[in-house]
This record gives sequence, C-alpha cells and structure tokens, in this order.
Amino acid sequence: MGRLDELITRLGQVDPAAVRRHAGVLFDARRGMGEQPDAANIDYRGFQAYMYPSQFLGLNAPRDLDLLPIDHIRDAVKSGQAVGPPMLYVDKSPKGWQVRGHEGRGRMHVLKELDPAALYPVGIHPYGEIRARDLTPEDIFNRLLPDRGGELGTRPPLVIWQQRPYVRPGDESNWAVHTALRELSP
Repeated sequence: MGRLDELITRLGQVDPAAVRRHAGVLFDARRGMGEQPDAANIDYRGFQAYMYPSQFLGLNAPRDLDLLPIDHIRDAVKSGQAVGPPMLYVDKSPKGWQVRGHEGRGRMHVLKELDPAALYPVGIHPYGEIRARDLTPEDIFNRLLPDRGGELGTRPPLVIWQQRPYVRPGDESNWAVHTALRELSP
C-alpha cells in the first residue's frame, strides 16, 4: 500500500477535465472528438471513473459496427487526435447506479482494440439534482448497472471525485490502476 499512498499523495488535486494521455491515447474533455459538455464539468456534476473498455461496453446495448462504422475514430486516435472521455448518464437506485444513457461506444471499441487491459476515463453523470458534493465514498464505488436492466454490473477500480483519486478497496495492487495513476501525474 505504501507505494500507492505515495503516488496518490504526490498527485495532489487532479482536474478530471485536464488534457492527458492514457495508454497512448490523448483525452480532451473540452475539444476532443466526441466530447460532451458534461465531460468538462464532471467535477461539479458527478465523478470520473476509470474502467476497462469491456466494462463500459458491457453496460451499454451492443452497437452494430457494420451499420455505424468506426474507422474515422480509429484513424483519429491512431493519428494522435484527442478524443473526449466517454460518458454514462445514471440514476441512483437501491441496487446501484442504473445506466440510462451513454456516449462513446465507438471510442471504447477502438480503445478495446488498442489496449483492452488499460483503464480509460469515463464521466459518470447522475441525472436530477444530484451533484458531486452530494455523493459519498460509497456512492462512487457503487455498482453500475447495465442500461438494459439486470443484476450484473461493474464497479470501477479507480475514481476521480472532488479532484482526488480513490482506489476501490481490493484493487490496490492492480497494475492497471497504478499505470493510470502514473499517467495522471503532471
């Protein structure tokens, strides 16, 4: 735990809307391809979760890539163009955060092709009057439930909430978490 604590302390405050690179991909919440205004304001509205592409894609209905090709996204990412962080729009329920909307399946498909074992930023935006200041540590690691219903969901291993990184208990030795935290370093 010592190394992780040192890394988090060294990071200090983290701006989830800052331009940064994860697993070689440039993310820009304000001007990246596919950006959503809510992504740049996530520190006020919700939190930023770091998840594997398979986690994000498992929460959202499948996309027929033959009908909606992603070659333009793949080309942009490979050329170094910034992309906006994907987003999940959620409602708080007794069983966790119920996904009600999403943006970024195409980007996550490309990221899964590039490095499926890396963690990437995803904005978690609660609907209604909930703001980041209203959340608790339990809320940020609550289960994210798929948009099409069901009991199975996922929990992100790393979260940026109120400009501070949090590692989900049990994921302290996860190399992908350590890598993502190092990538957050200025």
